[in-house]
Amino acid sequence: MQMSLSSKLTTRGFSLIELLIVIVIIGILSSLAIPLYTDHIIRAKVIELFALAEPAKFAVAEALISHTPINEINNDTLGLEKTINVGKVEDIFIANAIITITGNSKALGIPENKTFRVELMPKAKNGTIQWSCLTSPVEFKKYAPADCRIDPIP
Repeated sequence: MQMSLSSKLTTRGFSLIELLIVIVIIGILSSLAIPLYTDHIIRAKVIELFALAEPAKFAVAEALISHTPINEINNDTLGLEKTINVGKVEDIFIANAIITITGNSKALGIPENKTFRVELMPKAKNGTIQWSCLTSPVEFKKYAPADCRIDPIP
């Protein structure tokens, strides 16, 4: 029971076509995965912006619950210094109870000629404070947390 030489050659290894097909599949999958992974990394960095704004959110909420007029709620009246160049935050300031967070484009990994900015706007309703967000420019809305990607509260 001897095998012929031609049958031995066809049963060994992968053909060139099979290897090329595998390479093409890997290329297609990576071309889809890399942009998604990059967006995920930027979203993770943007979370720091919101974490650093928590003291400001608390101070604004306290002022609103204390019935401080909205036009008087700012960094000075709340006793908060402007947060400047901390981590991925370029600055955080408060004016008319609106907290504006500006991200450091280079640290966030977005184009440096564009500035990622989030405005947190409070709305007092039934003794509670609800927050809504606006991001600018609009194409960076995808980097904001999920509850910040919906339209603001009317």
